[in-house]
Amino acid sequence: MLQPQEFPHITSYGATLADTCAAAFALPRNTIRLVFSPYRVCPLGAHLDHQGGHVLGFTINAGTLLAYAPAPDASISLRSRNFPGIVHISLDDPLPASTNHWSDYLRCVVRAFRDSYPLSRGFIGMCSGMLPACGLSSSASVILAYAFALADVNQLTLQPWDFVRLAHQAENTYFGLRNGILDQTTILFGQENNLVHIDTRNEQVELIPQPRFAQHCRILVVFSGLTRQLISTDYNKRVAECQRAASLLASHCGLPHARVLSDIPLDVFPSHLDLLPPHLHRRALHFFSESQRVQQGIHAWRNADFSAFGALMNASCRSSLELYEVGSPLIRQLHQLLSSAPGVLGARFNGGGFGGCLVALVTRSLALRAAQYVIDSFFASHPSLRDHASIYLANSSHALSSL
Repeated sequence: MLQPQEFPHITSYGATLADTCAAAFALPRNTIRLVFSPYRVCPLGAHLDHQGGHVLGFTINAGTLLAYAPAPDASISLRSRNFPGIVHISLDDPLPASTNHWSDYLRCVVRAFRDSYPLSRGFIGMCSGMLPACGLSSSASVILAYAFALADVNQLTLQPWDFVRLAHQAENTYFGLRNGILDQTTILFGQENNLVHIDTRNEQVELIPQPRFAQHCRILVVFSGLTRQLISTDYNKRVAECQRAASLLASHCGLPHARVLSDIPLDVFPSHLDLLPPHLHRRALHFFSESQRVQQGIHAWRNADFSAFGALMNASCRSSLELYEVGSPLIRQLHQLLSSAPGVLGARFNGGGFGGCLVALVTRSLALRAAQYVIDSFFASHPSLRDHASIYLANSSHALSSL
């Protein structure tokens, strides 16, 4: 039966996973190590990171847990609580091409690691995602969990930005997704009740604390029941369109070195926008209007004006739907309903808009009522999704860490 839920407590969830891992591989329980890699929410800054824009994010108390122990050799043996089977990988042998299997992310991490770091030892482990393939950056979450484990068992000291670049290379170079660094950076730098402000062009992070957030708001996660991988959507096509818009604007503005939309000055853009073909006009207009919403959102967050912050989230979602042109009819309908639910200050979809979930900022005292409203109003009219959908009440949380 579909009903509002809390995510499981991370520590107890991890302890259970460690017990299961030890039993599955006949390992001593005291050899099992744990890493928690959280999911991320992007309230503002949608589709800006691959263009070098400024983005906002925060980590939540849900994500991927990996229980693991060092392997005796250069191999990995891995099970998943979300998918069947066991995977065996040799770190020394050439790895196969993508097989559309849940282990593909692990293979991509190993390839990226081998480009820059020596690997002499693998691990034996079991992973578990609380809400995989949902649009909360579960791919970056599991990639970073694998990377953390590989660095740990090989006694490699990596800094957060080393992990960001490694995880980005795994997805971008080896998985073929032309994404930016929003997901990885948020997961590695997030702190409880802090907004993560990322300048993706210059790789700079600012943590903006807001202790009032926990007092007044909760994060409502509504998983539509539709899973997807961004590589199988129009995600890469949109990235290419943004780069084409940047190239055309650069030629009109006399900026020969401009490659992405963040290379185009904001004060130059309006006078040249009409020179673009209509669809590229829309992509560029989304980029520059969303960039302004990010700055307005920072101001609202600093002042604990969560109503204004939520209104910006709604505007961001409309821009993604109308100008960036992502989102299925079902996602559009779900957003319209969610944004009108009791206590919801603002909502937008996460994960590219090609399926997955929506997140909402909701007044803490009305969070359960809002969740039930969505169940009664939306999923009652979409019974085929009820068995696959889920609704969670989440809180902001800390960055990737060992447990």
